[in-house]
Amino acid sequence: MRSLMTLFLTFSIFVFSILNLAFLDSLGFSQTLSGKEILNRVEKNLNFDSGYIEMEILDYKDNKFNRSFVVDVLFDLNSGTLMEFKSPPREKGKKILLIKDSMWMYVPGVSRPVRLSAKDNFMGTSIENKELLDYKMSDDYEVEVISNDTSSYVLELKANTASVPYPRVILAVDKSTFLPTRMEFYTLSGKLIKYMVFSDVKEIGGKLRPTVYEMRDVLTEGNFTKIVFNKLESRKVPSRIFSLENLTK
Repeated sequence: MRSLMTLFLTFSIFVFSILNLAFLDSLGFSQTLSGKEILNRVEKNLNFDSGYIEMEILDYKDNKFNRSFVVDVLFDLNSGTLMEFKSPPREKGKKILLIKDSMWMYVPGVSRPVRLSAKDNFMGTSIENKELLDYKMSDDYEVEVISNDTSSYVLELKANTASVPYPRVILAVDKSTFLPTRMEFYTLSGKLIKYMVFSDVKEIGGKLRPTVYEMRDVLTEGNFTKIVFNKLESRKVPSRIFSLENLTK
C-alpha cells in the first residue's frame, strides 16, 4: 500500500508539473526573450527581401479629410525603393527614389530628378521624408524590454547612430502575433512628438500583418496621415530599377 501511495504522489506531482508548464507557456512565460529578439521577430513578420506594394495614403488636417494618393512601390532591401504615384491626376507619373539616406523626386516634364530634404514633409502629409529612409531598427537601436504583461511587450529603443530619424522610440508589441500595435517617437530631450498606431491585421503578402498605419502629429493636433496597404507581393525586383537613370524613364 505504501508503494502504491508513493507512486500515486509521484505521478500526481509529475502531471501537475506538466500542466503548470503548459499553463505558463500559454501565458508566454516558457522563455524569456530579450528586447533584441522580440524586435527581430517583429521585423521578420513585417518585412521581406523584395517585392511590390500598392498603397493608399490618406491625409487629414484639423481632423478633416484633406487629400489622398495611390502609390505603387517596388523595393529591395539591398538596393532601394521606387515609388510611383497613380492618382490623383495632378500627381500621376511622379516618382520618388530612395537609396539608403538619399531621396530624389522626378516630375514628368522636368529634365532631371530633384533631391529632397529629409527634414521636409512627404507630399505635405504628417509623415516626414526622413521616416521613409532606409534603416533597420534592430541594427540602429539598442533595445530594452521595459514592460512585459500577459498580452504585450513594451520595448524602449535608443539610437546607437545619428543617422536614424529619432533618438528614442517606444514600441508596443502584441505577444500572440509579434506584431507592432503602437510606436512613439521622442526627441533627445524626451519630448513625444509623434506616434503611430497599427491596425486592421489580416493576411497580406502571405503573412499576417497590420494593413493600416496611422501617423499622428502631437505638435499639430488634428493632423494625421493613414497608410493603407491594399496589395503586397513578394517578388524579385531587378537592382537596375533603383537608379537615377531609370527614374526618368
